[in-house]
Amino acid sequence: MSVLKVGELTIKTGRGEQILKKKQLDSTTGQYLTLRIIPDRTVLNNRNHDFMRSIHDFYRGYRKRLKFTEKEIEFKDPTRFFWDIVMTAGDVAFYCTVPTEKESFVRQQIELTWEHATILKEAISHIEELNDLEVCEMGLSRHNIFSLKVDKRIEHEPLGSLLMGTKELKDDDFARIQIVCQPVNRLSWQDTTEKAHKKFKSGKVPRRMKISKKDALLASGDGILFAMDQASDAIDVILDSLAGKASARDKEIRDKSRKEDAIDIGKRMILIDGDLKTSTHHKKKDPTFKTWMRIIAGSKDAGRRQSIIMTLSNGYHDLTADNELERVELSRKTQLRTLSEILHFSPSAKTTLDPNAMILSNNELGRLIELPSAYLQDTFDFQSINRREVQIPNVLRSGIPWGLVSHKGTKEIVHIPIKDYGLLCRPQVVLGKMGTGKTNQGMQMGHLFPTFGFTSILMDTADGDLIQDAINRLPADFPESHIIDLDFGNLALLPASDWSEITSAMQLSGGDWTEIEVNRRMASNKLSGVLIDFLNKLATNETTDNMERFLSAVAKGILTSPTRGIMEVILCLTNGEYRENVLQNFKINDSIVFGTIQELHEMSQDTRAQTVRFIMSRINVLLSNDYMRNSILQTPNIGPDGKPLINIRKWIDGNLLTNPKYGGAYFVGIRIPKSILGETGIDRFAAFWDAKIWLAALSRYNVPSVKGCHGKPFVYIRDEPHQTPSSFKIHNDACREARKWGMKNIWMAHKLEDFEFMKKTLKDAGAQFSIFSTSKETVKSLKEELAPFTEEELFKIPEKRVCVSKFAESDEAFLCETIKSPLVKDRSYIRKQCAETYGRPLHEVEKEIFDKTRVLYSQDKPKKRPTRK
Repeated sequence: MSVLKVGELTIKTGRGEQILKKKQLDSTTGQYLTLRIIPDRTVLNNRNHDFMRSIHDFYRGYRKRLKFTEKEIEFKDPTRFFWDIVMTAGDVAFYCTVPTEKESFVRQQIELTWEHATILKEAISHIEELNDLEVCEMGLSRHNIFSLKVDKRIEHEPLGSLLMGTKELKDDDFARIQIVCQPVNRLSWQDTTEKAHKKFKSGKVPRRMKISKKDALLASGDGILFAMDQASDAIDVILDSLAGKASARDKEIRDKSRKEDAIDIGKRMILIDGDLKTSTHHKKKDPTFKTWMRIIAGSKDAGRRQSIIMTLSNGYHDLTADNELERVELSRKTQLRTLSEILHFSPSAKTTLDPNAMILSNNELGRLIELPSAYLQDTFDFQSINRREVQIPNVLRSGIPWGLVSHKGTKEIVHIPIKDYGLLCRPQVVLGKMGTGKTNQGMQMGHLFPTFGFTSILMDTADGDLIQDAINRLPADFPESHIIDLDFGNLALLPASDWSEITSAMQLSGGDWTEIEVNRRMASNKLSGVLIDFLNKLATNETTDNMERFLSAVAKGILTSPTRGIMEVILCLTNGEYRENVLQNFKINDSIVFGTIQELHEMSQDTRAQTVRFIMSRINVLLSNDYMRNSILQTPNIGPDGKPLINIRKWIDGNLLTNPKYGGAYFVGIRIPKSILGETGIDRFAAFWDAKIWLAALSRYNVPSVKGCHGKPFVYIRDEPHQTPSSFKIHNDACREARKWGMKNIWMAHKLEDFEFMKKTLKDAGAQFSIFSTSKETVKSLKEELAPFTEEELFKIPEKRVCVSKFAESDEAFLCETIKSPLVKDRSYIRKQCAETYGRPLHEVEKEIFDKTRVLYSQDKPKKRPTRK
């Protein structure tokens, strides 16, 4: 047994030969470094030929590689480019090895060719101590001037066929394909091709110096034909002599014909389609490279080694055109030398000086230097960026953290931008199946908006965990006076529900009479409209025109004071004494409103009962539910400023004096538990509070517009709004107008079909969509909004904590992993504190309501015509 040492490689030849190599090489080999290229979902191979054209710029002539010093002459090796495909049973990896000084240039070219692929410095380290290796080379079967197939429209050839070879690999097997490219002088190549093409046109087929098996067979065929020609000549001479017809002219014609037939056999093998391919004609002037292609197969099973070699080498038949690649068997000695060259990225002199080296154009190499497209990534198992990666624009690099975006091997946080209030306040829809992470995203926004200085309001119609998790993740120093937790499932200490925000924010007394009256009219119109819409939701049929006329007038007369609510509306409709007090003592300057209430007051008892009966049937729905009745009909707790303590307008505007660090922001949680209230209960409660929050936003008309919004933005986060159909009209209105009033809505649901009632409004409003794994119908509906992601890519969003989002039309959609903030502090005690602050004891509330409602069904006698005071 003999031992051969080549650098780190130890080769023992003879019986029991081995190849030993260090498991891990540095990613730099001498003056070269290795880059791994990880494909992403957007990979296309239609610019690979341009990539190889740029690599041809590595060429340096002999003179430029010579360096003269005082003591010696230095001669640098030609610059080469190496492309490796390493295959194992569980992975396929793609590498290029380039001169260290060319790294920046090559990275740039890779990014131009495969824009979103990830580039990593990584050594090729698949070979451990392995005894069983087989090596072969690939070479052109015909002269270098003839081209392989270079059709750029074909995406999966030959890489698809090569990847089929991975199916042959077992756990300990591997394969490696290495392509070495050394740029060739273009002028020299053009001279060579001109001569070869002239020879071809004259009828002589240029041949390679080494004869392949196929060429040998063809040559033997030519020899047989030549022998047959000689025999035929002899027979012809004899026959001509016997016939006395020997003719020199006839012999000349026969000789010429037979000679042409013999020459045409080689030509016909190339011109199967009747002409040379365009790629062969172009190859004359294309940038070209001396190219060496080697395939290593490693397996303990000799049969599998041969099978791997054959499968991979046959995969290149996809490129057959005027020329084709064929497998070249190597002697064991040559295999060992070739292995050393492959492992050390260093072709030997015997290889580089071979006059029969294969020469390929940039277009041909463009078909060999490929990355797998999304189709191949789905078909075969290997590391890829299995999600489309998008470089996020600068505008998304600051603001409220939304998620983690991966791009080219690095991760960065993508944000909801907060500098542009118009963009911030666009409606946002978060869609995803149960368990995908959409609710977590709502929780994140719930605590992050206040952290960055914007009030957030969360409504939870489930178990309240959404609210509690958000509260527990607020900063440790967030003031507890700015954390509001309202529980409408707590009957013992139920908070009040009213619509006082629209009036408590207005100046309704003192000052200019005209201004005050305009404010009154504005408030009364909004409130009466909301009340009628709300009551209509409590019955299957809508109010008649006559019912609506009286209800509207009463609402306008009553609700202009923040201390009056639905209870007072009911009293005005049903009780003569209260109605007389309204007409005599309330300052109703609208003569139509006053006259309508007076008309109701002067009706006969039967007529009045008939008029208000259908209104009261709706209100009785509220009175039949303890939670609704006690919350909506109770008098709210009043604060030091004379306004109700539950003041949405105050909370959305914020208070810098009491929370300067966090921009005055509040966190407001609204618990409406379905387990206690039932479907009907949460529908009505949620509708009431949706209206309350929307009215609070509308009341900001008296705030100057800044950055396109009246007031500082706040966010209202609503989980599964489709479960409360009574709110559909409010959501639709808010979707259309909320941005103007500084209100950002975030709606979370399972699929876009849940928003059928306002799908068109969402798209018209430029809504920001974020989708987790969701329904096919949703994906199809949003494919334009979530470009450049394809339907196929959106269908394959992972099941958990990954979403595709888009925040502005000018930006591309991006895929990100969601973030879950850590728990900061257990604040579960705040729920009880808020119940005591904002709620009232059950016995106190019910006594107040009883005292007011005992007159509702009493005998209502007609009164004298009241006069205004």
